[in-house]
Amino acid sequence: MRRLRRIVGRGLDVPKPCRLRDGVKGLRVSERGGLLLGGPGVRSTAHLSSQSTSRWVGRATSTVARSPVPRPRLRHDQVLVGVVDRAVGEADACVSPRRRDPFVPDPGVEFSKGAVDRGARLILGSWQACPRPDAAVPVDGADVQELVDAMTAVTWWRGLHAGPLSKVAANLRYHVAKEGGRIDGRIDISQRLKRRPTMIDKLEREPQMNLTQMADIGGVRARLPSLAHVQSVSRRLQKTWTVVRTRDYVADPKASGYRAIHHVVRRDGRLIEVQLRTVRQDAWANQVEDDGRDRGVGFKFGFGAPEVHAYYVVMAEAFEALDRGLPLSGVLVARLEQAFTAARPLLPRTAFRP
Repeated sequence: MRRLRRIVGRGLDVPKPCRLRDGVKGLRVSERGGLLLGGPGVRSTAHLSSQSTSRWVGRATSTVARSPVPRPRLRHDQVLVGVVDRAVGEADACVSPRRRDPFVPDPGVEFSKGAVDRGARLILGSWQACPRPDAAVPVDGADVQELVDAMTAVTWWRGLHAGPLSKVAANLRYHVAKEGGRIDGRIDISQRLKRRPTMIDKLEREPQMNLTQMADIGGVRARLPSLAHVQSVSRRLQKTWTVVRTRDYVADPKASGYRAIHHVVRRDGRLIEVQLRTVRQDAWANQVEDDGRDRGVGFKFGFGAPEVHAYYVVMAEAFEALDRGLPLSGVLVARLEQAFTAARPLLPRTAFRP
């Protein structure tokens, strides 16, 4: 219980869920000080840290109201904090969102892969057992300590990918520059470590996967000016890097319409995913994600009305034609207009217009 006492004793270090002062339900304050949308149907947490509370309150409330999926979703960190609160009788008060993550392990602490995988399953199980956003799983102190250790193990495993991720991103910049892949004079590369809730959420969607097998905890994305640049950078990486797996969604698009080339590479013993997209492919993928966040529906993961997905598929076909320098046929334009008309009542105002 030593680590549990230290976490609880710090008090302000625990990212406790708290209600906003205006009483809007379904919103939480994240550890970055942004808003978390935790209402029904949100497959992945909507983190709105760059926006002010007042700007998003109305939008987030309407998103919760419109969402069709019945079971509430909670941020896993908040589920655990609720468990800790219930077990130790902590005061129900909001805490500072800018303190150190309480689940970062002490220097020198290591875990086996088996411990990491068991910890991830334990966190997923505790989350699934939580029936509503304001509930906590009633467990005894020993179980709480197990959950704390599980969060620490998952955080440790996630942190092991930070160094390799930075190396891959830096090296990718070099290869993109060599292939002339600048957009408006700059190399457009982004990187991210998958957040803990997103990692656990993926384990729920893919129950056969272990966390230590997840290949996209560290991810790098390059936005390139054309399909030719995507192909040339891809060939270059396959010649010079240790590529474990390649998925060419340009040659074989996903059923959703998603297109890109994905490489899983090994760097310093860790798997890092590299995504190569054209400007249009990246705009399409971001729009699907933004629409899902706006509507509170996981469009990205196949949820939502079929009319919306039919529209995304046709729009992806149109973007593919433009990426290949082909004119849009009259048949494709007619399909696009028809699909948009059917999906329009279900789309946010910011959706693509044909």
